[in-house]
Order: sequence, then structure tokens, then C-alpha cells
Amino acid sequence: MNKRILILILVVGIFIALPIIFLTTRSQPRQQDTLLIIPKASVSIGEPSPVTRPEVNYNSDQSKKLLEIIADRPTLAANDQAARKTIIQSLGNKSGVLVQDPGYQIEYIKAANVFHVEIRTVDFEEAKQSATAWFSKQGLTLDGICKLPVVFYLNAATKDALRGQQIEFDPLPGGCK
Repeated sequence: MNKRILILILVVGIFIALPIIFLTTRSQPRQQDTLLIIPKASVSIGEPSPVTRPEVNYNSDQSKKLLEIIADRPTLAANDQAARKTIIQSLGNKSGVLVQDPGYQIEYIKAANVFHVEIRTVDFEEAKQSATAWFSKQGLTLDGICKLPVVFYLNAATKDALRGQQIEFDPLPGGCK
């Protein structure tokens, strides 16, 4: 009796295994080969381009100082910590835009724990002052604004408009020591 059950299981197993083997070993229809076209590079030697206007430069000393602030994260005074917490809570403790102004945009970047201020005007000093004033109105001292940190940068259109004017841009808020 046990032999009959074993033979029956073996026969059923073979009938199940054969179609699976047949389907998996059957040759698949061949997909059409794809033609890859790679353009040839060409160099045109002609008139040299006119002298380009120099880019806007970022103040290297202030940029280094900003990197130190970001790396070291100096301690904020208690009132500055409270103001910072309130600002971030207004975004639901997430990244997001805090202020949109024609001259600037203030954004909090949670992953980096940094406030970015995008300057959108050639009157960048006025935009920096206005953005700094916004932080002050939120209850931050100048020392706190400098330590948050707040990173100022010029957007592409502003950099392009200022090109050739030999501008040295300071990425820190005005008055930071």
C-alpha cells in the first residue's frame, strides 16, 4: 500500500514537473536588437569667443567662517534657541519655505539644519538686510542669526546680472564677526 502511494506521488510529481521544465527551457522569442547611435564629437576652430565677464566671487574668508559655523554649531543663547524652535515649528518641523519676497526667499533645510536665503535681486545688500530684519522680527539676536546658521547665496539670474561688476559676495549675514 505504501509503495502504491509513493508511486502515485511520483507520477503526479512528474506530470507537474514536465510542463514546468518544458515552459522554462522553451526558447524565448528573440527581441529585436536596438541600434545605438553615438554622435561623433567635433571641434570647431574659429574665432575665439569674446572676453567673458568675470563671475561674482564669494568672499573666501567669510565662506571659510561659514563652513566653521556649520561644522562646529556654536551654542545659541536661550532666547535665540526658543526663537529658532518657533520658526522651525511653523513649518511642522520639516523643511520648507518661510518667506517669499521679490528680493529674497528664506528656506529651512532640515537635513542640513541650515537656513538658506536665496538672493533674487541685484540689490543684494538691501535683500540681505531685509532677510536679516525678518529673522530679528522672529526674536533672534544678530549673534543668534550668525550662529543658526543662515547662508546667503545669489541665484543664477542674479549672479548673471552681476557678472562683470567685480562683486565679492559675503555669504554671512551683515555684522557677523
